[in-house]
Amino acid sequence: MNARPVILLVDDDADSLKLVNDVLNAEGAYAVVCASAIPEARQLAELHSPSLVLVDLYLGRESGLELVAWIRQHPLLHDAMVMMLTGAGETETKLKGYEAGVDDYIVKPFPPAEFLSRIRALMRIKKMQDQLKADGAELKRLNTALGEHLDALTALLVNIVSLRVPDAAARSQRAGAYARWMCSRLNLPAENSHTIVLAAKLHEIGKVVIADEVLRKDRATWTKEDKEVMAQFPLFGHMIVGNVPQLREVGHLLRHQAENVDGTGSPDHLIKDQIPLGSRILRIVNAIEERGALDLGTIRQQIAAGRSTMFDSRLVQLTEEYLLAVADPDWIQGKREVPVQSLEAGMVLAADLVTSGGIKLLPADTALTSGMIERILSRHSVDPIITRAYVHQNR
Repeated sequence: MNARPVILLVDDDADSLKLVNDVLNAEGAYAVVCASAIPEARQLAELHSPSLVLVDLYLGRESGLELVAWIRQHPLLHDAMVMMLTGAGETETKLKGYEAGVDDYIVKPFPPAEFLSRIRALMRIKKMQDQLKADGAELKRLNTALGEHLDALTALLVNIVSLRVPDAAARSQRAGAYARWMCSRLNLPAENSHTIVLAAKLHEIGKVVIADEVLRKDRATWTKEDKEVMAQFPLFGHMIVGNVPQLREVGHLLRHQAENVDGTGSPDHLIKDQIPLGSRILRIVNAIEERGALDLGTIRQQIAAGRSTMFDSRLVQLTEEYLLAVADPDWIQGKREVPVQSLEAGMVLAADLVTSGGIKLLPADTALTSGMIERILSRHSVDPIITRAYVHQNR
């Protein structure tokens, strides 16, 4: 048995095989075995039980996806990490790879430094998955004792993240509170809300496999390479928790937390309702955290500017309410929230009244009349006002 993790490299191009093999061997951390065809790769995989399989998409007349499918169905090898090496960079090709069970994808030719960085990240994920698997019996006992409740497991994972990622525990708490409030405002079923809140608390778990020198850098000093590495954390998060049965749906939400509603996000370029609602909520969580050094007013403006491009329009409207009335406890002093249907003539608005489509109906400090309320309710029937109205208590 090899003391070092085994990497199985599969490529029918002899020059490419030698080049990648030399890069990996120069690292000195892995035992590399090579195959040029699928039958040979299957034999070596069963002989060496690799932690990671690097396979080219095109293997003569065969497809590397055939080997991926075989690995995922193998009773002993299905947990191996898989990276696809190929010259093809089309989105459709990548999606086919991910659907077949590919964990990561790199297009040839690639810089050796980036390649090795991603190999290390996959190996850290594999190590964490193996540890979770080894602890499976204990987790099962804990789950039984807790009545299948995930709160203790979530707290454990949050603590793991906070040990690696600066200030992650505080962000996890704020993200959970925001997600819980959003789910309440959207009247989501309890089971869906619980999953979204768990995902919010664990949204940064993918960062535990990113190198310390990147994690601890000031965001303003990130290089292009640093940004590319950090952009991978949603995928890493999916890889880490997606194989835990109780957290499979959470992993799905983590994977898509960087998608934009206009299709410009990552990793799968989903659009609008193709993106899970929980992931759309997490997209705003991350945007708020990225702007943490700014004042709440500026954050509200920048989130509003991303309406219907980066962010779901409905969620933008609710987020503006949250940042105004919940995140800033001082603002609500001397004001109260009122359902739109309960507005009365003589009330004075404490905040702009805006529809879910972003149309401002009335500005703050407007004294309501009966005619205004009729027009508000008429508009509400076609373009709902999903936020509460806020009015001054003594005006």
